[in-house]
Amino acid sequence: MDNGCEYFCERSDDGVEVCNGRDDNCDGRVDEGELGGGEACDTGEEGVCALGELVCGGGEVRCVRRRDPLPESCNGEDDNCDGRIDEGNPGGGASCNTGGDGVCADGTLTCMNGGLSCVQLREPEAESCNGRDDNCDGRIDEGNPGGGASCNTGGMGVCGVGVERCMGSEIVCVQDRQPSDELCNGEDDNCNGSIDEGNPGSGGVCDTEQDGICGPGTLQCAEGGLVCQRNEDPRPETCNGEDDNCDGAVDEGNPGGGGACDTGQDGNCGPGTLQCSGGGLVCQRNTGPQAEVCDGVDNDCDGVIDGGSVCGAYIQQRCRLFVGWADDDTGPNTATTSWFSCPASDRDLAGDQRCVGTRRDGRFARLQFGGNVNDDDELAVALLCDDTSNPSLASYIDSHCALYIGQADRGLGTDSSPSWGDCPGATSDNEGDVRCTSSGFDRRFRRMLMKGDVNDDDQLAVAWKCVDANDPARAAALQAAARVYLGWADREDGAPDGSATWGPCPTSESPTSGVRRCVSSRGDGLFHLLQLDGDVNDDDQLGWALRAN
Repeated sequence: MDNGCEYFCERSDDGVEVCNGRDDNCDGRVDEGELGGGEACDTGEEGVCALGELVCGGGEVRCVRRRDPLPESCNGEDDNCDGRIDEGNPGGGASCNTGGDGVCADGTLTCMNGGLSCVQLREPEAESCNGRDDNCDGRIDEGNPGGGASCNTGGMGVCGVGVERCMGSEIVCVQDRQPSDELCNGEDDNCNGSIDEGNPGSGGVCDTEQDGICGPGTLQCAEGGLVCQRNEDPRPETCNGEDDNCDGAVDEGNPGGGGACDTGQDGNCGPGTLQCSGGGLVCQRNTGPQAEVCDGVDNDCDGVIDGGSVCGAYIQQRCRLFVGWADDDTGPNTATTSWFSCPASDRDLAGDQRCVGTRRDGRFARLQFGGNVNDDDELAVALLCDDTSNPSLASYIDSHCALYIGQADRGLGTDSSPSWGDCPGATSDNEGDVRCTSSGFDRRFRRMLMKGDVNDDDQLAVAWKCVDANDPARAAALQAAARVYLGWADREDGAPDGSATWGPCPTSESPTSGVRRCVSSRGDGLFHLLQLDGDVNDDDQLGWALRAN
């Protein structure tokens, strides 16, 4: 037949039929046999429809599915070829028993993993009072589910206190406590309608754990419990060695202290301040003993103000007495800061106006008269203290200490007298038979006009006086610390200038005979007289010294 077979057979070596729509083996059949090989293939469809095999048809090899779609069954396959497996829970839905306890035994047949399983419908949950095993532990209503809350039984005190309990699937109030002896617990333990009556458990000694006097306490039943109630409340701190205010510190803040007091010690150690110490107030001195200085205070606390020679040495070294004389009434009539060339000059011993300053070494300075001494002659005196390192002390002495000199005619003077003429009530007195003048507490010279012819019935007097109404003890110490020496000599028999002695002074004082006589102030503030002898004229001399007592 004309199918080209003859030609094909002539060309074919083996005459094998292939899927091409021809009779390749010239047996009169086209594409016979399993030309697709029956090999598995993928049809490209979903589920079981995707499984195919290769088949020759129409002259070509095609993938033909092996199974057609079926209703879905629980087998883990896509039986209906819709792309889903076991959808719709095929074969499931019926009730079943999971084999668990309680509510966990209830289940439903469910298609899972290609097979039917009994799936538990409910998960275990907290047990509730319902007569069922909610937590699937094989027990029913265990643990008093829904109960445990306090409830009121209707009784008094603790007898009225109940606990809700799950009983027969219901919550009922069951009395929890029985009557007992009353305790301090804020409850009516004996069920009589009263709480903590009789202060039960109280009265014992206890510690509040507070500080100080607030620590000791007594047990008291209060607000349902025993509390340690302090025996004493806090109070202001007093000096008693206790913590009165309960702050943990004893006698803090120096209670009761701070006031001025007297230690009973001498001088600088006397003033004190009250201090709380050892549970009591003591007077603690403000300043301890110190080296004594000239300041009006007993610095070394030995009972002596400006003791020793501190003020005397200071006055001798820092203060000078300037004594002036003038003839013919030529001196200034009023108080003046200078007497002619003094104090600018240390001394001026020529002419009718003369002056001399005492030496700082305590030795005698000599003043020579320049003629007969009579009622036209004047004596003047000034005190000058200077100290750049301690100007206040120098100023204090200037303004609180003074030298007084006096003259008495016809023997009218009195030795060791508290006054001479109007002095010390006045700083100078130029009237009468008893006259005086002074340095006047102000660094100025004041004159004393001599009375009549000065001769052997006349007397000179000297006094060193310090006053301070506000601090009399200091003034008295300065007064006693220094002495002013007044010497007189006739016929130019005075001691040389700078001499340590004048006649018998300073070994003894106030001789009443001889041509060289002397007297001192003696530190008592009184006037001490020097009796003159003969006519006082230009061969007479005065000697002056200011020295520590």
